[in-house]
Amino acid sequence: MKASVGRITVVLIVILLTMQLFGCSQGQKREGLSQRVEFLWQQHPNPYPEAAARRAAVEARTLLADNDDDIELHFYYQDRLRDYEPDSLQVEYQRRLDNDPNNAVNIILEAAVRKSGPYLVQVMDAALERDSTTAEVLAFGVMAKLGNRPADTARAVDLANRAITLHPGSFQAQLSKARVERVLGSLESALKHAQIASELNPWDYESVALQFSILKAEDREGEALALMKEFFYSQPTHVPSYKQLRRHYEGEEDWEELFDLEMIITPAYPENGFAFYFPALAAYRAGDPDKIIDAYLKAAEYGFFDMDYALKMMSADERREFEQNARYPGLIDIFEANHQAAIPERREMALNRPLDKKIRNFVASDLRGRTVNLNQYLGKIVVLDFWSSFEPNHKLMLPRLHELRLKYPEIELISVSVMERYSSEDLLRQVADKSEKQGMDWTVWVGDEELTQRMRVRRLPTLAVVDADGYARYRIQGYHPYIDEILGYMIDAAMLPRLEDQANTQ
Repeated sequence: MKASVGRITVVLIVILLTMQLFGCSQGQKREGLSQRVEFLWQQHPNPYPEAAARRAAVEARTLLADNDDDIELHFYYQDRLRDYEPDSLQVEYQRRLDNDPNNAVNIILEAAVRKSGPYLVQVMDAALERDSTTAEVLAFGVMAKLGNRPADTARAVDLANRAITLHPGSFQAQLSKARVERVLGSLESALKHAQIASELNPWDYESVALQFSILKAEDREGEALALMKEFFYSQPTHVPSYKQLRRHYEGEEDWEELFDLEMIITPAYPENGFAFYFPALAAYRAGDPDKIIDAYLKAAEYGFFDMDYALKMMSADERREFEQNARYPGLIDIFEANHQAAIPERREMALNRPLDKKIRNFVASDLRGRTVNLNQYLGKIVVLDFWSSFEPNHKLMLPRLHELRLKYPEIELISVSVMERYSSEDLLRQVADKSEKQGMDWTVWVGDEELTQRMRVRRLPTLAVVDADGYARYRIQGYHPYIDEILGYMIDAAMLPRLEDQANTQ
């Protein structure tokens, strides 16, 4: 009997704790931050890098299945996926709105996915007509009215006051009141409400950013910096707060602090080690070669091996001096080992997505303004190099392109300048001047926007290998170390018959 009572007691305690954590019932309205969201923040304190964001989103989606009326939970779910699945998120919340277009919450949830100020302004009157009591709807109404051109400040004040009156314990209501007071110039009141909002939701960046701007407006720089540092170090993968601190340290030329900051956030977004260029750059500005090596030793843990990219901030003389550092040979050995280990991966990357797409109507201009056509090179392998004079990483690849021409003298290399920022009158002269200064002693053309769209050039540089029959066989976008090696694999494959031709001869 005692054992049964004990088991019942344990079950009741678990039920009570669950009710306390997630709310007593699905329909019950809670003040303050949703405790389901609070639970998720505690479980996922840094849900910003993609893998962490997706894990948090899965758990949020599970909770939403039984708590669909939790608006803050929807916002949390959206924030986790907005950078990684924007299209599917848009479809999901558009479908929700289509199913119940008169629901004000559905209107603001769909607007939140879009992150569009003009769209929010457009839809909020309809939302407020349907619901003028829910804290989140009122908060979005405040943002919409402040976003009007001109701003409808009086209406924003009215909505913010209504939100505070109805929901004094709501994070959204306090933040809305802070925004309105900031616009009105009541900095002390704005700061107070923003601080309350932060207490209600210590994971929210908007309330911290608002406090930061107010403190700076009051010339309280030290307090503003301390506030932003505290927030960042509590969520050391949070990019907006990192950017605020980075701007501050760059403005103050505090390179040592910037190095420490970069070394904290970079491992969360390593980009195969390329992102470690930023702490290395800070160390370079601080004049600390050992910290440069520290940054790239860390980068090597992610497979990084591109010394040309690593030291692009240095002049030739500075690089020669840096190479005298006692730790430099060890770094070179690690980079070379990474280079060798990555060869199979680079070959796979080069060849795993063949295009076999006939290029038609490829028309551009040469540097004298004459119309040129790719058809004149039928019978030859052509490497098309889409570049722009303002894109810094293309310059890093130029020595590799020179190496490529030496290895494959029979190919035609054509650099096509696109996405330039010069006026049409000055374009040809500027491209000719830049290409000459960069030692591009091969064919250079100038393309237009239509050409970039037809060739699907979305990033610079983009390189494509065209076979002798005028088929684009392979394409690679963005900067890549050892591009000559990657293009070599593509050229060798382009010299072989296309799959279609092979099939016809069998």
